Amino acid sequence: MRGNHQWVAVAAGLALVGAVFAACNSEPSQPPIDAEQAALPDSGLGVEAGSEGGVVSVASCVGADGGCSSMALCGQRAIVTYVASSAPTAAGGTITPGVYVLTNYTVYTGTSGQSGAQDGWWQETFELVAAPVADAGTDASDDGASDGAVSDDAASASAAPDAAGVATSLTWLDVVLSDSSSGGAATYQSGSVTTLGTTLNEEPACPSASVFQTTYTATTSSITLYFAEPAGLGTGSEVYQLVQ
Repeated sequence: MRGNHQWVAVAAGLALVGAVFAACNSEPSQPPIDAEQAALPDSGLGVEAGSEGGVVSVASCVGADGGCSSMALCGQRAIVTYVASSAPTAAGGTITPGVYVLTNYTVYTGTSGQSGAQDGWWQETFELVAAPVADAGTDASDDGASDGAVSDDAASASAAPDAAGVATSLTWLDVVLSDSSSGGAATYQSGSVTTLGTTLNEEPACPSASVFQTTYTATTSSITLYFAEPAGLGTGSEVYQLVQ
């Protein structure tokens, strides 16, 4: 997600910057998955390009300890694409805990804005874990999330709806790579994500603390983030699919 990962591309003198998640049914139209992904070579860091997201196994999304998480890049690269239209309206919703992969990065540049695929790309995997309800004498903090493993809680629990003004929070474990990553190395992060209404706050705690605010739409199998791009470029949108 947004947070620490930032992609910068120069196009007509404009810069595009990204962001991530944080310590841990109606569905508006969503940007299409970029067809160019099918032509990308194997990154060597996840499944081969051209593999369908639905066949990615949860086990392939967990790897060696990267410092802040043990997630592995198990999805394809998402090509940054400009679309000359307004962004969809965020609808909020209940987030399903589990492992997600980035499938689309779109920048809505407005009806008279730029359009077309850009040179930049992102690749990202993260896990959202719902904190279990502790029984008497049980340590609620011992949810197994810190080691980056996919827990039973993540597979079976659902975050409570944030309707009626009730905030919800999930633990977040992440790995992200982009075409402009320093030294070609992936970044590992962890923290929490909190939702309230249509607002989603990403609050990374590792490797450093910060807060990034977006709006979002969640379905039972996807999360779409919306955020302002710098330099007046437009509204950025990232679509994440739940790994089945």
